[in-house]
Amino acid sequence: MSCRLLPKYTWLWCGLAVLGGMIWSVWSPALAQEATSAAAPFRLPDQPAAWVNAGPISLSALKGKAAVLWFYEEQCPNCRNKWPGLYETAKSFEGKPIVFIAVNSGNPRGEVEQYAREVSLRWPVIVDTARQFEKQCGVNEVSLQNIFALGMILPDGTFARGNPGDMAGAAEKALSGASWKVDPAEVPAALRPAWQAVEFGNPTAGASLIKRNLNSPKPDLKAAATKLHEAVQTEIQAEVASATEALAADRKWAAYEILSGVKSRFVGYEMPAEVVDKLKELAADDEIKREIVAAKTLEAAQKQILARNPAALRNAALRLRRLVADYPGTDAAAQAEALLAKLDE
Repeated sequence: MSCRLLPKYTWLWCGLAVLGGMIWSVWSPALAQEATSAAAPFRLPDQPAAWVNAGPISLSALKGKAAVLWFYEEQCPNCRNKWPGLYETAKSFEGKPIVFIAVNSGNPRGEVEQYAREVSLRWPVIVDTARQFEKQCGVNEVSLQNIFALGMILPDGTFARGNPGDMAGAAEKALSGASWKVDPAEVPAALRPAWQAVEFGNPTAGASLIKRNLNSPKPDLKAAATKLHEAVQTEIQAEVASATEALAADRKWAAYEILSGVKSRFVGYEMPAEVVDKLKELAADDEIKREIVAAKTLEAAQKQILARNPAALRNAALRLRRLVADYPGTDAAAQAEALLAKLDE
C-alpha cells in the first residue's frame, strides 16, 4: 500500500503512523534499544549498485567507529518533513567518529536516487531493493504501517536496534568506545580531504594526496601522510586476513569477493602480491567461475528492473528465473529468488 494509492487519506494515514511510532518509542524504550543478532553474520552490502552518494562502506572501514542507520519509508509525506531535523542531529556530531547512513528497502536504485535529490539527502544510502539487508537487521518491513526504524553499528562491528524517536541518544550510545584511525588533530588542513576519505571507507579518493606528501619537505605533512598510509595498509592486511580465514573455511566465493573488494577499494596504494596471485588462482576455479557468471547475469537483470517498463520487467523476470535454474546454490541465485518474489507482488 502506498500514499499514491490513498490520495484522500494519505496525510491522516501517515500522521497516525508517525504518532504510532512516537507512542512506541515512549512506551517501550528498552525494546527499541535491544540489540538484535542477524540470522547470518552482520555485513553491509558490498556491491557499488547497492549504494547511493558513496561507494560501498565495509565493516572493516568502520572498525572502531560508529554508524547510525535510518530505515525510511519514502511514500509518507510526514516522513519527508523529518529530514531537516535528522540532518541537524547528524550535523551536531560533526568531528566525531560516526557516520549516518540512510536505508531504503523495496525500491530500485533509480527511485532511491530521485528521492535523495528531492529531500537533499547527502548521506550514504543503502539501496536494499530485495529487502535482504532489512531482514538481516531484523527490522520489520518498513512501510506505511512501519514508517521508520533505527539501527546502530557499534565500534566492534555488531548491529543493534535503536530508538527511532531519539537519534541523538542512539548516536551517543553507538559512539561509546569509538575512535579515529588517525587523530584529526595530527592532520594538517591540506591533508584533511585524504583523512576524511581514509576514515570513512573511500581510501582511493585520498590516495594521490597521501602519495604526494609521503616525501613532502614539510615535516607535518610528511608525518600525517605516513600515518594515513600506514592506516590504509593496516586495513588492507585486515581484509587479506579475512580472506585467508574464508579460504580456510572453504568459503572460496567469500574470499574472492573480499579480495576483489580490496583490489577495487584501494586503487592507488601498494597492493600485496598475495592479493593479485590469489585472485588469479581463484578466478580459474570452476565454482568461482559459476559465481562470477551468475553475478553478471544478476547485474544485467537489475539494470532491466531499473528501466521500470513492462517489457524490461518481463525480460528481467525471465533472466532471473534462468539464473535460479542454471546457477543454483550461488549467492546471485539467492538474490534472484528474492527479486522475483518482489516482482511477483
